[in-house]
Parts: sequence; structure tokens; C-alpha cells
Amino acid sequence: MQLGIFSQPGFQNAFWLFLGVVAGALIQHFLGFLSKHSQAENALKVLQSEITYNLREAQKFESELGQSTQRLSKGEISAVDVFFRMSGFDYSALSPLNSTGYLHILLGPDLMPSLLRFQGFFNDTHGQRLKELFHNEFNRGNGVKFLQDVEKHSRQLIEDIEKIQSSKKRWLRLELKQRQ
Repeated sequence: MQLGIFSQPGFQNAFWLFLGVVAGALIQHFLGFLSKHSQAENALKVLQSEITYNLREAQKFESELGQSTQRLSKGEISAVDVFFRMSGFDYSALSPLNSTGYLHILLGPDLMPSLLRFQGFFNDTHGQRLKELFHNEFNRGNGVKFLQDVEKHSRQLIEDIEKIQSSKKRWLRLELKQRQ
């Protein structure tokens, strides 16, 4: 039985070469896939570590704010004794995660706004702005209510960011899922 062109050494060499190239490409694709997911896992760990740190700072802020609210309402302190300390917050990991793209890939359009609102609220610049707004409201007789509103808003931001902190990466996908 004659197989014609299939039995020719030239065809067989070309066929095995083609098969080797395809197998090599598939292996490279698979290794790239594994590498990308490993990097995404590491990026998530870094992000969650930073969030854990910042949540501790936010809880300190909230505690100090609650104490200031109570003491102000009792007349134990004056407006100049109220501070919005936000110098302890650290967002140093966000820039590298953003530049690699993992921040947006992992958080997506649903969780990214929570992180941005948290970062926009808990920083030195906003702390100074809150102090100015507080003094204006205090002079109008609304100092305690202002502090209560800030405390309520910070509580909501903390709850939103805790969703990211407790998330995990979906298996075989570059996105997060909420833990049940």
C-alpha cells in the first residue's frame, strides 16, 4: 500500500516540526497563563496587606473621632482640640499595582470606586479640609453633628473597603469574588 506524500521523509520532517512548534506555543501560553495568575495572587496579597494596615488606621481615626464627639458634646474640649489625624495612612503599594494593571484587573468597575473613595477620604489633604469645614460648622453651632456625619461616612467607607480585604481571586480568572 502506497501512502504517497505522507510516507516521504520531507513531509514527515515538516509534520513533526510543525507539531513541535504548536506544542511549544501551547506550552509557552500555558506557562504565561500560570505566571500571570501567580503575579495576580501576589498583587492581591500586597493590596490586602495594605488595606489591613489602613483599616487599622481608619479604626483608630474612628475611635479618636468618637471620643472627640463625646467630649465636645459634653463641653470638655473646644473646637481647637479636635483633630483629623490621617498621616498614618499608607498607599505606597497602589502605584505599582496600578502601573502593572493588576489593581484595575482585580478590582474591576464594581470594587475600584470603594478603594478610590477610601483613599480620597483618608489622607492628609482631606484631613486638613475636614478641619476647616469642622471649624466653619462649629461656628454655626453644628460641630457635634458634623463630627457625627464624618464618623458615619468613615464607617461606610470602612465597610466598603472590608469587602476588598476579605475577597479572594477566582480560580483561573483575573477577578475577585466575595467570600461567603
